[in-house]
Amino acid sequence: AIQVKTNHTDKATWTLSEKNELITDENVFYVFVCLNGYEYPSYYILPSVLVAKSIQRSHFEFLSSTNKKGEPNNDTPIRKFSFDISKYNPFCFKKEDYKSRWDILGKKYHELTKFLSIFSKDYFGEWYTDKNVDGSFQNPFHMPCFSYSNEIEDFESAVRFFAECHPKLELDNFSDILRKNNISIESIKDVDVSRCDGQCVCAMIFANVLSEKFCEGAVLASCKDKTFVKWLDRLKQIDEA
Repeated sequence: AIQVKTNHTDKATWTLSEKNELITDENVFYVFVCLNGYEYPSYYILPSVLVAKSIQRSHFEFLSSTNKKGEPNNDTPIRKFSFDISKYNPFCFKKEDYKSRWDILGKKYHELTKFLSIFSKDYFGEWYTDKNVDGSFQNPFHMPCFSYSNEIEDFESAVRFFAECHPKLELDNFSDILRKNNISIESIKDVDVSRCDGQCVCAMIFANVLSEKFCEGAVLASCKDKTFVKWLDRLKQIDEA
């Protein structure tokens, strides 16, 4: 199903309503249109759940702030979605990711598979060592930590956001999903994913990203050995089936 929203300018901002917060079906997509005056129109294609999450967050932030008089903002049924105005784009969606992307219609896992290209690079970040200390009691040495590139950090954020946007996948219970598929956390890198469904593959990705909290370098290892490529390729294959 398609929801079409149009403006008559070249500003990538559209007016919606509170009912759009409730449209989160994975089979519903928005086509946002900028008519651009006399120029050729621009089209932006987004899954409905992203739009719903965005306008929910921006409206929450609006109600949490005050007007020019310092008074609380009054509630309103109007919602706005924008690529150009940050307060209407709280998750910083990039319009180049969605411009004329007719190919993502009906693709559930695009928000993850769009990151495939970043894993073809050799640079994923670098180790950080605090060199401005002398090891004294007042300035003790700290353990080195790995600082991921912006692209990898964006990917990790996208994985968490994807889990939030798709509660039916129950990715918060990733250990149960893996157990049902006879997969242990320790063996996820060795799994032949050719017959795994989307929920199982997402559970492996989600588990790997979360494991960084407890095992520094877990994400880096999966970047280097192309495990993320294997998982994302499988999701892309499922979307294109």
